[in-house]
This record gives sequence, structure tokens and C-alpha cells, in this order.
Amino acid sequence: AQSSANQRAGRAGRLGPGVCVRLYAEDDFAERPRFGMPEIQRTNLAEVILRIKAFRLGDIETFPFLNPPGSQAIRAGYGLLHELGALDGNNALTPVGAELARLPVDPTLGRMLLQARTENVLPEMLVIAAGLSVPDPRERPEEAREAAAAAHRTFVAEGSDFLTLLAIWQAASVMDGSNALRRFCKRNYLSNTRMREWRDIHRQLSEAVAGRAALAPTHAAGPAVADGVHRSILTGLLGQLAQRQERNSYKTSGNRLLTVFPGSGLYARKDRPQKPKRGDEPAQEEKNRQPLWVAIGEIVQTSQLFARMIAGINPEWAVELGSHLCERRYTEPLWNGKAGRVLVIERILLHGMEISRRKVDYGRIDANAATEIFIREALLDEETPVGLRFFAANRALRHKIETALTRKRAPQTRDLDEAFYDFYAKHLKDVSSLHDLNRLVKSREPDFLVAKEEDLVEERELEFDRAAFPDDVSLGNTVLSLEYAYTPGEDRDGVTVRVPLPAAGSLSEAQVVWLVPGLREEQIGHLLRALPKALRRSLHPLEPKVREVVAEFQPGGGEFLAGLAEFLTRRFGVKVSLSDWAERHLPDHLRPRVEVIDQKNQTVASGRDLQAVRAVADTVEVRSDAWERAARCWERVGKGGWDFGDLPETVPVEEIAGVPLLAYPGLKIEGERVAVRLFRKPEERAQCTAAAVVRLAESELTKDLAWLDKELLTFSRPARTAAAKGMGNALDAWNVRAASGTAWGATAQQSALRHIRGHCLPMLPLLPLTAERYQNHLEAVHKDLPALVRKVKDLFDKIRDLREVILASGKTYSGLPGDLQRLVPENFLAETPHDRLMHLPRYLRAVQIRAERAAINPAKDAEKARALAPFVSAHPPGKNREEFRWMLEEFRVSLFAQELGTASPVSVRRLEGLLEG
Repeated sequence: AQSSANQRAGRAGRLGPGVCVRLYAEDDFAERPRFGMPEIQRTNLAEVILRIKAFRLGDIETFPFLNPPGSQAIRAGYGLLHELGALDGNNALTPVGAELARLPVDPTLGRMLLQARTENVLPEMLVIAAGLSVPDPRERPEEAREAAAAAHRTFVAEGSDFLTLLAIWQAASVMDGSNALRRFCKRNYLSNTRMREWRDIHRQLSEAVAGRAALAPTHAAGPAVADGVHRSILTGLLGQLAQRQERNSYKTSGNRLLTVFPGSGLYARKDRPQKPKRGDEPAQEEKNRQPLWVAIGEIVQTSQLFARMIAGINPEWAVELGSHLCERRYTEPLWNGKAGRVLVIERILLHGMEISRRKVDYGRIDANAATEIFIREALLDEETPVGLRFFAANRALRHKIETALTRKRAPQTRDLDEAFYDFYAKHLKDVSSLHDLNRLVKSREPDFLVAKEEDLVEERELEFDRAAFPDDVSLGNTVLSLEYAYTPGEDRDGVTVRVPLPAAGSLSEAQVVWLVPGLREEQIGHLLRALPKALRRSLHPLEPKVREVVAEFQPGGGEFLAGLAEFLTRRFGVKVSLSDWAERHLPDHLRPRVEVIDQKNQTVASGRDLQAVRAVADTVEVRSDAWERAARCWERVGKGGWDFGDLPETVPVEEIAGVPLLAYPGLKIEGERVAVRLFRKPEERAQCTAAAVVRLAESELTKDLAWLDKELLTFSRPARTAAAKGMGNALDAWNVRAASGTAWGATAQQSALRHIRGHCLPMLPLLPLTAERYQNHLEAVHKDLPALVRKVKDLFDKIRDLREVILASGKTYSGLPGDLQRLVPENFLAETPHDRLMHLPRYLRAVQIRAERAAINPAKDAEKARALAPFVSAHPPGKNREEFRWMLEEFRVSLFAQELGTASPVSVRRLEGLLEG
């Protein structure tokens, strides 16, 4: 039998019974020590130090060992005892250390047993401690690895290898007799020898602690027992905590990465990915169910660093049980309005690992710093719901002082926030929460925190001219309230104008800037000093000029800087333009802030850019019952023709902040009919009503419009001449198309129709919308239509003939084709307003004269073209585009055919003014 066993062992690659002789290389053997290392130099010295301390044998460093241990081993021993709480900061024995010294076990296991007594799980912990003192009883033979793993899984306790040991013990404890235990071990792949050794050590431990605690066993590891067991184990393993990084990977102190031992019950085996339900749906990612924090019973270095015998723990247990080892760091203190106190983030580190992060009361950490934060962020913030009488009184006082300081705005004025902080800091000590504040106020006189003016500012700082800084101003029939704030750097700093929503559209930038008389001198002084040096020198000395501008300048209803530039040019003869200020505009405290309010006194738009504020306000619809009532009273759908009587220009709806909200009755095309509707803006009313009036006029002038279509057939006769001759290659291609008749045939007829209808059908002026005006308009169209057609036809013929003469003359200049295409394209009748149509012959005559003179003196023509060039490619603002276009045509006439005269004054300066907007 022994021989067979040896043969089987040989086939398995293992050694059998016998004598093993180890061979060394000579140099290796010579370098080895003659004797093995003494036990004292290779063992954990924690137990040795504990015994020396308990028996009062002095210090281990001076104890007369035959072979004294190294200093590193001594430090490690002291470190473990400090971790277990057996020694204090002076290396003196603690009560816990005294108890540990009386237990005949390793200090780590002894500390677990002491905590188990407190947790009432000593019987369970005795089993686990005995199990940790022997090698793992589970066997995994190579030839039966899968069967062994399946047998061992029956004992696995979820989340804890320590409870797995307890489960094995409890299953084996019912086996009476050695034979029953042997069969149980064989069946479950357990070592019978180690199980018996486990029982022996458990008996010895039980006898050692007998009389110190009740040893009633627990047969089921419920949640309370499991937590008690793990808390007990944690007291001995505070230096071996680890945080999960990824599957089966944990980080422990010293940034060491550990891998969960494959034999552990917490080892996560990667399951096969689940097949997706549909072809286009990816498989769901498997969730990691491993605990975030674990305590490790043993760290083993083999092929890699493995964590064996581990259990999931609550990190708060480590904060409680290892408080003597924890390092607390505090960051980011701040006022928390919801909690009503100053909080700080507390980070608790154990051996360099952050095991807890939470917000705690900062007043208990640093009372002085917490009080400062409470004052600055709670008491100085007007939004904090303090709810005490002193707070409201101080807020009213602050508003009063701010109003005065804003109106005066002296450079030496102090910071109100700092003044209030100094006041509160004198009266508050160790107050960092509303609870502390309420308690203090109840214990003192009621007004001890009510500030007075002399506590914050000097009397001279509050003197100002009330006429120069009024509380409200009148613009027409509207009274606008002004609010002052002295908060440099903040959005509400300076003057705020509260404008009711209905009045927002009628305000101009110049009116807003010029609202406060007390700011005008500083505004003008700042702008004059911001001019370029050459212009500024011409205005010296500046102070008298500033006073003169303030006294005489009236900005009107346009842009403030444009009006000021025009005034300076006219008054002092210094040519100033809007571009001279570039980006150097007024600072915020000199530009009133506009705040638009609705009927509920709520802010709908605010800012210092009036155009942007109005754009936002225009998107707000005032929805109210009053508007609905007005709509039901006025709105209706017409049945045909003008059958809705006379419409007023405005209808009062309601008042918002003392300003009437007006609706604008007008007409709107809805399908095939025209309806009366109330509009919120006059521009919207004008656009819709103009189109609706044209629709009504078309329906009632059908006979006149039918005659117009027939009359305009004569516009399709061909041109009198063939293509122009001698114009050169620059005009050949353009002439062939232009003289072919295409541009002057059916296209001209349609253009003339659009021109005449667009001129005669609109009712100008649009208001008032009365039935009488509408009937008079229809009669005027019926009466004037034949004369209008003849006038347009005559102008068309004249323009066509002039164009043909220019083409046939053979004289040209660079840009002539472009000029003709710009003035008389194929559909020029449709594109040219009627009031400009009569000027087209003069513009064409100027083109003809320029061509004749350019043929004689090309250099002079080029010189004049250079004066024109800056404006040819210019892009004026949209509101000036049409005026700029026709003024530029007049400028061409003044340059190249001065004898023809201009319809209106024109100059380079006027053109530049239109470009600047």
C-alpha cells in the first residue's frame, strides 16, 4: 500500500516519504550563515513588548537578549500595539494592553476577543480566533478541484470569509465522535487533522477566557451577530483595510494594490455575458457586488500580492473603533442656509486612506473662523432668512446709507460690508449658526445688535443734494422710480430705473443716461477725457466745457453718444464722431440700469444695455383677465369690405405700476377674411393692417385692376434700337441680353403692375382707421389710377430711351455695366419706390455725362472714382440702408455731373453719419 502511494505521488509530480538532500553551489554555501536566525529576530515583537511591559521588565531596547532584535522590528512591534490600543502615546500600557497581556494568545487575536466581549459575540469570536490560528482546513486536491470547490461553496457566507469559518465550525460541531468527524471532513474536502487542531485551540482559548464572560454559543449568524463579529475583527485589523478599485482589486495603505485570493468567498468570477434580447441592443454590463471596503486577515506575496480571509465592513466602524489612529483634515468651510450653520468638509484618514468625508459643524472645529464666515455670508447677505428684529432694522439702515453713498459716490467712502462686519464682530463671539444667534439674542437686551449710523459711517459722508439725485423722474406722462445702490463691482451698483412693461418700448438710450442730474457732470467729464488726444486738446480747458455741456445739451430721443458728438461738433467746432469713443464708454455706475417690471411688480428684464433689455421685454406677453375682456369687446371677423366701423388708435386695457397698458386695434388677414384684432405693439399693428387694407382694396377694385392689366400690355413692345455698337468686349455679352427685348417685354409689364399696385393700393398714412378714410382712399385710387399709369409709362419710356442712348454711344468707363444694372435691372419698376422713379432719368443722364467725360479725361474720372470708392462697398445699418443708397446716387451726380444738381443736400460727412448709424 505504501509503495502504491509512493508511485501515485511520483506520477503526480510530488515527493514521497524519505530523506531529501539539498545541494548548494560552493560559493552560495560559503556565504550562508553557520547557524539559523534566532527566533527573537524573525518573529513579531508585539507580544514580547507587551509581556515586558506587563511584567515591568523595563524597555525592550535595553533588555539583555543574547541576540537582540533589530530596531525596525522593534518599531513594527510598537506600531502594532499602538494600533491595537495597548499602548498610549508615551508607550505606557493602557487598560486594554493590561487585559491583552493576561490572554495567552497573539495580541491581534486577543484584541478581537476583548471587543467581542463588548459586542456580545465572544463565543463566535472564539471559534473564528481559533480558526485563524491554524492553517485553512479546506483542501483542494488537484484531481478533485471542482468537487472540492462545490463542497466548500455550501459553507460560504456572503460578504465574509470569517463567517464562512464560523459556518464550517457550526456544521462540524454536530458530528459526535472522531469517526463521524472523519467522514464529514472527507465528504466536504476538509483536513481532519486541522479540524482536530482547531478544536483543541478553541478549547484552550475558551478555558483561558472562562470566568471573564458568558460563553453561550450562537447557532445562527444573524445580522446583529455578523456586525458584532466584523466589528470585533476590525479592532485587530485596523492596519489592513482596503478600498475597492475594480473587480477583485483593492487598494490598501501605502498605495498597495491587492488581488482577492481566488479561494475567497468574495472573489468575483466573471460570468459569461448575457445575450442581448435584440440584435441592436448591447449586453448589459455586469454589476460589481463586491463590498467597497474590506478588512483583510492575511496579505500573502506569491505570484502577486493576494488578500486572503477578507470581509466587507462599514468604514464608519473604523472611524469609531480606530479613532486613536484617525487623522482629521478640514477643508472648504462655508455657510449652509438650509442647515442654518457654518459647515466644513471633514476628511478622516486612516493610514493615509480617506475612509470618511462628511460635512460637520465648523464652530466646533474653529470657533473664530466659523464666526467670521457666519457674519460675512449669513448676516451680510440680505437674502438670509434670519427673522430677527435687529436684522430688519440693520437692513433698512443699510439701504438708507447706500442710497446716500451712491448719490455722493465719494472716492474715500468706506466699504459698507466691512463696516457692518466690524460692528457684528465686536458683539458676536463663538456664533456660527442661527441657533447660536437666537440663543444669544434671548440672553441679551433686544437691541444690542441694532446698528446706528455713527457705528458705520461719518455724518459728512451722508450729505448730498436731493434735487440732483431724485427718488423718481417724469418722462411724459410716466413716472419712473429710481433706486440707488452702493455695491461696487456688482450688477445692481449705481442707479436702477424701474420701468413698467408698457413704457419700455418708448424709452430711448439718451433719456435713460440723462435721467439723473447729479451724474451728468461726471458723465460728460468722463466722456470728454476719453476722446482722442487731438480732439481733447482742442477742447481745453475741459472743466468749463463740461459745465457748459451739462447746462445746454439736450440728448433727445436717439443714441446718447451720437447726440453728444453732434452737439460738440456744432457747439465747439470740433469734429467729433461716434467712433471717437470706440469701446471707452461710460463705467457702470454712470450708466443707469434698466429694470422692466410687469403688472405683478416682477422683474421681466434688466441690464444696462437698453436695446438688449427691450428685446427681452418685447418677448414677454402680458396675459391678464383685463386683456381677455378687451379682446372679447373689440375683436371680430369681417364679412366682406369695411364692415367694422371706425377703430380707435389705442384701447386702454389696465394700469401697470401707474402706467396704462394700451392695446392697438388693427386689421389682420386670416384665411380669406379680414379680422379686427388687438395688437400689443404698434409696429405689429402697422405691418398686419397695411397688408389687410390692400387685401380689402383689391376685393373692391376688381374692375379697375382688370383694366390695369390690359393697359399695361403696351409695356411689352420691343426696344427701338439694336445692340449698342463699339462698346468693346466689356459690354458685348451684357448688351446682347439687354437689347434682346427680354428685359423690356413681359418682365417690364409685370414689374409695372407690381409698382403701380404697390404705390396706389396702400392707404397712407395708415391711421386713423375709419370707414370714411377708407372710402376716400378707394375713390382716390379709382380717380388717380389712369394718370398714374400714364406717368409710369412715360417715365419707363424715358428711362428706356436714355439707356439705349448710353449703350449706342460707344463711350464707357470702368464700372458702367454695373451702374446700369444697379439703376435699371430687368425688374427696376418693381424694385424702385415711386418717389425715386422720377429721379432715375437724372441718374442715367449723370452716367451718360460721366462716360463722355471719361473718354476725354480718364485720369480725372479715376480721381473722382477714388473719392467714391470708400462708400461703394460700405454696409450701413439696416435702418439707414435705403436712405444711404439714394444719397449715394445723389453723391454720384454731384461728383460726375454737378450741373444736373441734386434733389437733396449731400456730402461725405452726411454719408459717414449714415454709416455710423
